[in-house]
Amino acid sequence: MSPEHVRERESRWALPAALAAFAAVILMFLPGLVSSVSGSGEAEVLRSVNEHGSSVTLSSVLQAVSFLLLAIPLVYLFMAARARSERVLPAVLAIVVAGPLLIGIGTVLYSQAKQEGAEAFVAGEAKPTISASDLKDECEDEKPLAACEKEKREDDAASNAVSDASLTTPAGILTLGGGLLFAIALFYTCL
Repeated sequence: MSPEHVRERESRWALPAALAAFAAVILMFLPGLVSSVSGSGEAEVLRSVNEHGSSVTLSSVLQAVSFLLLAIPLVYLFMAARARSERVLPAVLAIVVAGPLLIGIGTVLYSQAKQEGAEAFVAGEAKPTISASDLKDECEDEKPLAACEKEKREDDAASNAVSDASLTTPAGILTLGGGLLFAIALFYTCL
């Protein structure tokens, strides 16, 4: 590919790549403004998630879109690096795209797992597994003791509800794998 063709392609795609990066950053922060979920402990948060399921879904979709948008400037940088060096392997482009895609999918799946856990917790299906000795240790200096123990049991049951949700493991695997691919893509593109 001639240097003129490379410069023309890069100048044509510079603005869309920059706009995609800018939009991705905005969409990363927007879910915090859109979400109606609140609470101080895991149990309170899950009750709030159960009440505001559509807000949780919207927030996760916005975050997923932000990660997908990050693929555009990454592809732009990869193609610029590829045009300047034959050592940059074209097959790595799949990793550049797959990382943000997997993170986005994992983000949406985790929000669904959180909603599933919230439903189970609110329905009373989740049980605490915290031991009496752990409760005593965690609530040793708290007053009133009974209220602290109740809160810790509820938080433990809430945490178990999310951990036991059917989509928690796939979401974690996809997000972790996507994060690893994302890091590889950033590192490889910068070489």
